[in-house]
Amino acid sequence: MIILKTQLSIASDGRDDFLLHMNEVIAASLAESGCLGFGCYEDVRTPNSFLVLQAWHSRADLDRHEASSHVTAFKAQAEHLIVARTAAQVYEVSEVGGL
Repeated sequence: MIILKTQLSIASDGRDDFLLHMNEVIAASLAESGCLGFGCYEDVRTPNSFLVLQAWHSRADLDRHEASSHVTAFKAQAEHLIVARTAAQVYEVSEVGGL
C-alpha cells in the first residue's frame, strides 16, 4: 500500500473554491482503480490548513492518478488558492495492523 500525505494552507478568501475543487477531485479519485482512500481534513487549530491523505494499492496506481485529467484540472483550478504547502511525503506500507 502507498500513502501520500500533503499539507496545504489556503488563502482565506479562496476556502470555498478550494473545497469545491477538492470535493470534485476526491470523488473522481475514489472511482479510480487502485484507490483505497482519499480524504482532506482541516486542522481545527489552524483555519485554512488542510491535511490531504491518499491511499493507493501500488505506486503504479498513484502514478496513473497523478497523470489523470482530474488531477491536472484540480491543479489548474486550485493552485492559485494555495499559499503554502509542505513537500508531499510518500510512504510505502508493508503491513497494517490494529491497536
